[in-house]
Amino acid sequence: MDHVDLKLRIFTMSVIFVHIAYVAIFFGILYIDQRFIKNFSTIIQLVVCLFLIIRFWPLHKKHEITKLDVSIIFYCATFLLLNVVSVEIHNNILPYIKI
Repeated sequence: MDHVDLKLRIFTMSVIFVHIAYVAIFFGILYIDQRFIKNFSTIIQLVVCLFLIIRFWPLHKKHEITKLDVSIIFYCATFLLLNVVSVEIHNNILPYIKI
């Protein structure tokens, strides 16, 4: 197995794990206090953005985009979208649904 393929496999598995954990938190399988949802969302966005900035620093000498880089960009974008949409649903729709 190639070194890049191993990194891609590890990255993909970690992203899937984080997505599953995030969905579990959103649906209440894992519990986070309601007061911390906004802070949790902000921290997640900050961590993802800092990761992307560090990984794709424009002054870095290497500018070749690899298969791993494409996956990183795609999964980070989908995770940020999931984060924004789920927090908006949580804040604006769920309070009006009677369970």
